Amino acid sequence: MTTPSISTKVARATVGEHHFCGYRVFGELEAWATTTDLLFLALAGRTPTLAERGTLNDVAVASTAGDPRVWPMKVARMASAFGDVFAGLGAGPMMFATARIGPNIAGLAATRLVETALRAQELGAEDDAIADCWLQRGGHLPGFGVPFRDVDARLLSLERRQKAVGRDVLPFWRLCDRVASTVLERRGLRPNIALGMAGALLDTGLADVAVTPMVAMLLQHLFLANAWEESQSPSPAMQRIDPSDVRYMGTAPRTTQDAALVKL
Repeated sequence: MTTPSISTKVARATVGEHHFCGYRVFGELEAWATTTDLLFLALAGRTPTLAERGTLNDVAVASTAGDPRVWPMKVARMASAFGDVFAGLGAGPMMFATARIGPNIAGLAATRLVETALRAQELGAEDDAIADCWLQRGGHLPGFGVPFRDVDARLLSLERRQKAVGRDVLPFWRLCDRVASTVLERRGLRPNIALGMAGALLDTGLADVAVTPMVAMLLQHLFLANAWEESQSPSPAMQRIDPSDVRYMGTAPRTTQDAALVKL
C-alpha cells in the first residue's frame, strides 16, 4: 500500500532538530516555552505574550473542579479501574462531546460573543445586539445556569484574576460582563465559568472555534488525577458496572466488508 503524503505546517523532524508550528524546538523553544505556550501555539499559530500565557494559566486554575462524582470524571475512573490510565484519559474527555458542560459550552459561548460583537457594529448599539443574540433566541443560553448554588465560584476566581492583572478592561471580557448583567436582569439566570472562559480566551486572540479544544486541553489535569488514582487503587464498585446500566450511543458496528478494509 502506498503511504499517502501529508500536507502540514504542524511539524517536521530533521537530523538534530525538530520543527513545531513554525518554530525550531531546540533552537527557539527549548529555553523558555511552557506547556501553555505549546498549547496556544498549536491552536493560534504563534506563541502567547506573557499576559496571554497568564490568562491560560488563570483559566486552568479557576476551572480546577475535578470531583469524581461529576460524570466525565467518573467515566475516566471507570475506564481506568482495571489499571489502564490511558483508557481513562481517553474515555473521560469523550464525555464532553455531547455534554452540556465543559469545552463545548465554552465554545458555543465564544461564538455567541463574537456574533454579538459583530451585531453591535452593525446596529451601532451593544444593548440591541445583546437582545438579538441572547434574549430573542430560544433554547439554552451557553454559559448560563449555576446548578445547586447561587454563584459559580470558578467564575468568581477568574474574575478576581482578570481584575488583578488588568485584563478586565479588554473588549470580550467587558462584553461578557454586559451580557451577564443583561441576562440576569431579564431572565434571572446567572453566568457560569464557561462564559468567563469564552471571554478571557477570546481576548488572547484565539478564534472562537479554537476555544473548545483549548478548554479541553486546559482541563486535562482533572482527568489525569482521577484516571491515575483509580488505575493505581481501583475501586471494586468501579469494576462492577451492571451491563443494564450501559447504553451504547456511538456509530453502528462495521460490516464485515468495512472491517476487512480497516485491516488493510
